[in-house]
Amino acid sequence: MKDSIQAYFSFLEGNSYDIGRRQGEEIKKIPDAMNAVLLSEPIDEAKFKDMEKLMNQYCPGLIEELQGFADSLNVKPSYLNFFDEALLQPGGCSLGAVLPSKTNDSKTYVLRNYDLSPAISDIDSVQQK
Repeated sequence: MKDSIQAYFSFLEGNSYDIGRRQGEEIKKIPDAMNAVLLSEPIDEAKFKDMEKLMNQYCPGLIEELQGFADSLNVKPSYLNFFDEALLQPGGCSLGAVLPSKTNDSKTYVLRNYDLSPAISDIDSVQQK
């Protein structure tokens, strides 16, 4: 018998902060999800500031979304696992964003999938360029 996999889909509208809050509310409904999204200790303040700077540069609005998410869970953003795992590393997931200036409907689209295994990832060669 194969293991079953459960997926969750959400259609989110509003400003970045509101979207983050709604995602936090949705996460609280999933058993054991809090273990996956929260760290037991906050990440290092210097690393957090570096990540915040990069996110503001390359994906405006993401910090506000993560703040809304953290507020929904009643934690500081530095406790979010996202900040600890967002640096590029081989394997894991692929992330992408399309900004409003590049879409027909002037909306931001964020994409993520979990298809990369370390065996097929080419991120090492990308980081070295």
